[in-house]
Amino acid sequence: EIITVFSARLYGSRSHKNKKIIEQLREIAQEI
Repeated sequence: EIITVFSARLYGSRSHKNKKIIEQLREIAQEI
């Protein structure tokens, strides 16, 4: 959860790419 929040702030909530980035991070987080 911390990673997604961090990335969201990094890219900014304005970006509509945010959802795709979060989805990718979730997949990576599940692998770890």
